[in-house]
Amino acid sequence: VQKSGVLRRTVEYIRQLQAVNRRLEEENTTLKTIFKRLNLTSKISTI
Repeated sequence: VQKSGVLRRTVEYIRQLQAVNRRLEEENTTLKTIFKRLNLTSKISTI
């Protein structure tokens, strides 16, 4: 196995992990926003 091939595959794997990480960060932000809205809504409806 050539070093350049290993390096190329490693770089591609890191890029895939970065893409997954970005998607998970976006999902986390969305879920936090939804949770805050639901939490606020439930507090308003109990008043």
